[in-house]
Amino acid sequence: MHPLEHRLLEHLRHPEPGGEALVKPGEAGLLMVSGGSDSLALLYLLQALRGLLRLRLEVLTCDHGLRAESAREVAWVAERTALLGLPCHIRRTETLLRLESGIPAAARAWRRAEAQTLREARGLDWVATGHQREDHLETWWLKFLRGAHLSHLRGMTPREGVFRRPLLGMGREELQGYLRDTGREWLEDPSNTSPAYRRNRVRHELIPLMDELASGALASRVHRLERQSRALEVWLEQTAPWPPPQEPGNPAGLSVRALEGLPYLARAARLHRFLGDAQSRGVDWEMLEALLALLETGGEQWEHSLPGGGRVRRRGERLVLGNDPGEGDEVSWPCMALSAGRRVRHPPHWRVQETGLQDTGSRRVGEAATLQAKWALHGVPEGAELLLRARRRGDRFHPPEWAHERPLADFLRARRVAAPARDQLPVLAWEGRILAVAPEYVSEEVHRGRHPLAAPFVLEVHAG
Repeated sequence: MHPLEHRLLEHLRHPEPGGEALVKPGEAGLLMVSGGSDSLALLYLLQALRGLLRLRLEVLTCDHGLRAESAREVAWVAERTALLGLPCHIRRTETLLRLESGIPAAARAWRRAEAQTLREARGLDWVATGHQREDHLETWWLKFLRGAHLSHLRGMTPREGVFRRPLLGMGREELQGYLRDTGREWLEDPSNTSPAYRRNRVRHELIPLMDELASGALASRVHRLERQSRALEVWLEQTAPWPPPQEPGNPAGLSVRALEGLPYLARAARLHRFLGDAQSRGVDWEMLEALLALLETGGEQWEHSLPGGGRVRRRGERLVLGNDPGEGDEVSWPCMALSAGRRVRHPPHWRVQETGLQDTGSRRVGEAATLQAKWALHGVPEGAELLLRARRRGDRFHPPEWAHERPLADFLRARRVAAPARDQLPVLAWEGRILAVAPEYVSEEVHRGRHPLAAPFVLEVHAG
């Protein structure tokens, strides 16, 4: 028996104290095999242990349709699987080709969905992937770069639902050495070295540099931080248990009072758990800070967009979750009369005022009011009914300096507006078009004045 096979056998037979075995004798599993060194090592290692553990194994290999070689590669995997006497299932898709961004994440989601469906159809116990130690480090650093919470600063885990990662304690060089020792080949995916993907830059640039600066101790340093992060999470769960106590007669949403009196990190943890009931994936620390700040200064009526299109809204003393985009809300919003028969409908927690182009100051609109936007608007016709609202998915904008209309999100990124702040910026719309965006940006048609006879005016928006 090869030393790496013996090591994996001992790991599967003797998990960490208090832990459940990843793979139990007599179970049936699905192996996700791409043809790369990690997944092929997983295939051959578990195949070598199949008799000792009485395992029933099947293989899934996926053709993402992104490269001309992919069809030949899945056939190559199927041939090697057949030589081992294992069933091999091939899944293909063409939908990823139509995506302009987010391809790695979409590909991962598709693979996992296919694996889940196949596992259930074949009556298998678990799905195993070839993720190893470097993948774990990459995930840790990617979370760090995205702005993970201190209590969630951890990489991959050996067990995630029905998914198993038995090779996390082994390195890529060890696995490739095992394949060489046993006379096996593997495939190289050129996309794994492309600097176009952040994960690849973390893998090939950041981690080697950090490991060099840590004198080869990067993995152990990360492991110690993970243990501290887990201890912090346990403390926060004890300090702010979930679910929080519900108020009699008002069970929906999260009570703002349930957050009062808690330490700052505990407040953030409870808020994250509340969002997590629907869609906390992608809610980073920066966004949590923005929501906690809104609880302090945003008043009793506000809303904030969440990743994936949902929204969290404050309505009085409660936070509630809703789906994007919330267009129906404006029906009940106040409608303010402007000059020349124009009107503007706006959220009740925003204060609006109109001034002339020559005015040098702003009128007082309330002690707690904060100026959010001030637009000089030209060419808005008489009688126009404007809509003042927050940004929505699919919004497009044509600033004067751009030749064409583009997604509003692109414009805000170009202006270096932080992601959590984008969804709080007031947007002025008319007949489905964006006329202006806070704090002072106006569209090409308003800047030049599409209706030259319409008197110009200044519109100010205050939060209060």
